[in-house]
Amino acid sequence: MRTDGPIPMLRVKDMARTLAFYRDDLGIPLLNTFGESWACLGRGDRDQLMLYTEVAGMTGVENNHTVYYFKPDDVKALHVRLRSRGHETSELYVTVYQMREFHMKDPDGRTLTFGQETSDPSDCKED
Repeated sequence: MRTDGPIPMLRVKDMARTLAFYRDDLGIPLLNTFGESWACLGRGDRDQLMLYTEVAGMTGVENNHTVYYFKPDDVKALHVRLRSRGHETSELYVTVYQMREFHMKDPDGRTLTFGQETSDPSDCKED
């Protein structure tokens, strides 16, 4: 037996705004929508992210303390792209575990971190 996932299901306040952010700004293709309350994004036929607005019977913790980690193929280019579109991001940094990263908040206040492996030396201090 095989299990895919997990696939984050994010409750959003404004579907159009949040969908535009994930689809247009982050470049995650839209796979399908279900009315105005659901959207599935991903690559190929694989869901990577689901967005939903308030739907009868669906409850959950909104904007909990989970960090959503993405691994783009060019973290530097994504950083430039997001800043050029007016999004506030941290500076790029290299972690002690050899990842070039930056972080930001999505339109609903969730913490997103983006990282790509690097052989560059760390510029972060270990806590």
